Amino acid sequence: MNVLFIYPNLYAQVGFNYGIAFLSAILKQGGHQTRLIHVNDRLNGPLDLEAIRQQVLDFRPEVLCFSITTNQHQYARLIARSIRSYWDAPLVAGGVHVTMAPDEVSEENDFDYLCVGEGEYALAELVEELERGSKGEAIENIWSRRGNEIIANPVRPFVRLENLPRKDYEIFDFQQMIDAKDGWVGVMASRGCPFHCSYCFNHRMVNRYRKELGLPVGRLGYIRRHPIPDVLEELEYLLTTYQRIDTFIFDDDLFTHDKAYLTEFCREYRRSIGRPFVVNA
Repeated sequence: MNVLFIYPNLYAQVGFNYGIAFLSAILKQGGHQTRLIHVNDRLNGPLDLEAIRQQVLDFRPEVLCFSITTNQHQYARLIARSIRSYWDAPLVAGGVHVTMAPDEVSEENDFDYLCVGEGEYALAELVEELERGSKGEAIENIWSRRGNEIIANPVRPFVRLENLPRKDYEIFDFQQMIDAKDGWVGVMASRGCPFHCSYCFNHRMVNRYRKELGLPVGRLGYIRRHPIPDVLEELEYLLTTYQRIDTFIFDDDLFTHDKAYLTEFCREYRRSIGRPFVVNA
């Protein structure tokens, strides 16, 4: 199937979307074709619904997938309503905003499916179901609509990072993004954080998984790390594939949480990569 990702990223820093990069890689493994419309004013100018229309009609997607943060929610709704007026294909919404407020997004009635929580395997299942002509109403992490009824399926366990393929950087205009950010490239070596800061989504994510899986927090396996060799291999791939990379910034919520991991990483990084890097601590 042709799967089109739409990433509203307006009037904010030029964002690399890790979720889309993983989702696209998994869909390509399954034989699907993917494409991205990265809506960012610094990369391709202000929001242009007609330009989006031309790209949709050119690619002829059978599924359209939106990745939404809260400050981009209004733009996602505007784009979705525009697409509804000229293209008939299921619209799927995921991302942090959808995971935090799925009931609100459902009530707005702009999307046919919602992906709540981590969506790597959920979206792949949904695309396969849609390709077979099924409604995809019983897929974990997926909320769907049957008339006026919302079918809210529970989440599945968190994905194991070591089982994920390398992110699909090619779906982005990645060199343009590097240049727009003056050589800074974001990467992630882990997911999750043990703290419960009120301004952060982590504790809300943990609470949803704890309730829907019926597991104590300690058994959820929320805090996960990519194996260090995999992280270094990805960085080497970026350095050999793209130009003008000056600094890596690790976007992990808490890069320094595991001191043994941190020590080994720094030792191996100095030996094989050697570029300046920045972390969150």
